Amino acid sequence: MPGAAPRIAVQLIEPLFEWMAANGLSAEAELKARGVALPRTEGPGAMIPLAAYVDMFEQAARSGSETHLGLRLGHFDEPGNLGALGYLFMSGASLLDAYEGFCAHLDALQDDTTIRLQLDGNAVTFQYRINDEDIGRRRQDSEYSVAAMHNLTRLYSDGHVGPRLVCFEHRQAGRYAAYRDCFGCDVYFDQPFNALVYRREGFNVRSRRRTQLLNPILTSHLDALSARRATPRSFRGRVMELIDLHLADATCSQAQIAGELGVSISTLIRRLHAEEANFRELLAERRLHRAERLLLEEDAPVASVALAVGYAETASFSRAFRRRKKLSPAAFRRAQRRKR
Repeated sequence: MPGAAPRIAVQLIEPLFEWMAANGLSAEAELKARGVALPRTEGPGAMIPLAAYVDMFEQAARSGSETHLGLRLGHFDEPGNLGALGYLFMSGASLLDAYEGFCAHLDALQDDTTIRLQLDGNAVTFQYRINDEDIGRRRQDSEYSVAAMHNLTRLYSDGHVGPRLVCFEHRQAGRYAAYRDCFGCDVYFDQPFNALVYRREGFNVRSRRRTQLLNPILTSHLDALSARRATPRSFRGRVMELIDLHLADATCSQAQIAGELGVSISTLIRRLHAEEANFRELLAERRLHRAERLLLEEDAPVASVALAVGYAETASFSRAFRRRKKLSPAAFRRAQRRKR
């Protein structure tokens, strides 16, 4: 039985609502047009469908002719723009603790999203990605989320810690200078994840603004929200997250994913079978879902889309795509654009 559609807490997206109101746009009307009622309660549990929010963000940027609305809203001076998570970040004992606390508690306020902190030698990488491939155009949310984390880092460290590089899963939009000016470093596109990469030594920084007593209070609050909403993550879901991470790798295999999960190939097969899934179908599904989104978002050649989702040959990609959608990739793109 399919689970409930993923949701996001209203407290995380208040900056978008405020920007829309200031620019003559009604969040309530936009949500209603998507079959969603704006929650009447302003409590911590008020949530809306994640897909509706992402689509509304894209539409707001188009209506306001703001190519980089996400980058703009991600630059703020008040951590409360991200609700309780923003304050939790600022209360971390060190910058590393701040990131770890944020990553551990995002699921209290946003569903079906991979958020990961990786420490590798002298590098610290923060990754962010919405998992639901049915949520197609999502550039504004990606740019907002990455810019907001960069900005929290700036506020926590009083501007002393900046990224070495930034990655986005989408293609560049507008001027490259807009990205360079926002992050102050090189920015790469068409990547498997949205990510910020920092030098490890910066994560020993301790904030002068930290309120020591606030951290356990916020942690307890967010833990309670998580416990109230939590549903166990399926083994299938964990496999899909790892496939997404390695999607552009043409050698993505059962052995690779089983190794990262710490199980044998036979256990991987058995546990997927218990959830009525198999690896080959999941891999094809994730590749083609990603391909659909890239075809809708960008004007990239079909050959580039094929490579981005792990197909070494355009012909094999086109055959697989046609089997799924009953259209060639180019015909699918034309048909979807006519519907806009």
